[in-house]
Amino acid sequence: VPVEQEDRKLLESLMNRTSKEPEVEFRLNRAIRVENPALWQRYQDFVSQLKRTRGTCQYEGRGPPMTQAALQGVELSDGFPQPLDENLCEAYLWHATKPHIAAKILREGFKVSERSAFGK
Repeated sequence: VPVEQEDRKLLESLMNRTSKEPEVEFRLNRAIRVENPALWQRYQDFVSQLKRTRGTCQYEGRGPPMTQAALQGVELSDGFPQPLDENLCEAYLWHATKPHIAAKILREGFKVSERSAFGK
């Protein structure tokens, strides 16, 4: 699903505010939201169970995700599925790729188990 211009500007701003390389500025030309309703429902079911069985989130490592701080005071549009839940340690992650790989992801789905040139 193509991302509306207002949301692209917000994504561009979030990418720049959370970049580890402040001297590099991103310019987001195009964004496509890839939706998988079955996977989203599995996540929502998992979240419901998790909220019932455990307490609050305890961040490890470097602390809360940078996207949480970058989103402070930002009003999200309907283009974002929901606000991030700090008690679940949720964060937005950015995935950039070449157009032909994006087309493959759209056709075959995003396969977390597959490695990329930079994947670990």
